[in-house]
Formats: sequence, C-alpha cells, structure tokens
Amino acid sequence: MSAIRIMLSKTEEELFCKSKWWGNPDIPQGFEFDTSLMFLCQIRCDELKFFDCENVFPDRGMLYFFCDIAYYLGYYDDFDPPSSPLWDTEYVKVYYSDNEDFESYRQVIFDDDYFPRIKERKIDFKIVDDSEEGHKLLGVPYQFEYEDWPEPCQSWINLLQIDSDEDDDYNLMFMDMGMVYIIIDPKDLEKREFSGVRAYIYST
Repeated sequence: MSAIRIMLSKTEEELFCKSKWWGNPDIPQGFEFDTSLMFLCQIRCDELKFFDCENVFPDRGMLYFFCDIAYYLGYYDDFDPPSSPLWDTEYVKVYYSDNEDFESYRQVIFDDDYFPRIKERKIDFKIVDDSEEGHKLLGVPYQFEYEDWPEPCQSWINLLQIDSDEDDDYNLMFMDMGMVYIIIDPKDLEKREFSGVRAYIYST
C-alpha cells in the first residue's frame, strides 16, 4: 500500500473548511469532540481522494485528528506525556463527519492560555513510497524495524505518521527526533469507525 505524504506550508490563503495542520478545527453544527486534547489537523476528504489510490479513506466530509502532544511542543509544566509507548484512546481521537454542507460549518477557537497557539499550515498531498519519512497517511512506520504493533493492536495499520518537526513558531520533538503513529484496526477503517484508534510513540 503506497503512502500519502503530508506537506506543510505557510500561506495567506483562507483555509476554512480545507485541509490544514494546526490552527483551529472547522466543524459542522452539533458536532462534539474531546476538548482536552490538542487539535492537530483536519483532512478534507474530497481533496484527498485523488491520492487515495486504493479508496481507503472516505471520499466526502472531513476527518479530524486530536492528540495529547502539547508536552512534546515544550509545555513541560502543564502537560504530562502518556506513560506507555502505546497510547490509550484517551490520548488520541480521530473523528469523521460526512457532512458536505461546508457553509454550515463554524470554527472552534481554542483557549490559547491552555493549548499552544500555532498558526495553521496549508496541507498538500503527494503519493510516496510506503516507507517514507515525514508526516504521512498510511504506509509503514519509517523509523524502526516494524514487525507488528503490541497487543491488542496486532495487524493494525498506520493511519497517520506524525514526525518530529520544527518551524518559526513551534518545535515538535518526540523525545530524540522520534515519531508518533496513529493506528487503526483496518476493519474499523473500512466501516468508517474511528473511536478505537490508538497511538504509538517511538524514538531512537
């Protein structure tokens, strides 16, 4: 299975209801999510489908990724990292909305006294080899000799690989230049059921 590289760039373009990394989520009316986790990105599915050669993802609506990563952005006093390499569902959330009425969406502004406030980045996609480094959807883990995830996640697939990354206004460092992998049971992905996702952190 090929991977889909996520390339980030600064832009003055309006990114409301478009694929973006950081910033604030744009959600449909009545949509609820866990406000204790930091917003990582939203993926607009119709922007992704050209690169999704095997039709793994939904072709409509929006995917949202939230993750307990503020500690790894340098907020050591206010947040504690998960104690295990395999993160439970309380530390990572993925939500899906099939609502395509984007005119009805609204943006949720997080309290920047609590979470780091990072300017949103535009996302562009590119089909790459499955073992590619960097931020990517699908593919195999880049950084370690992968055999399988620990119990109870054997045979799960990599949904999103989050690489250590830095820019002018943030420094995301998973220990020693490590990575976090958001993983999912392929049967759940096929059913568009994202409530059981887990995450795994690895560093050299």
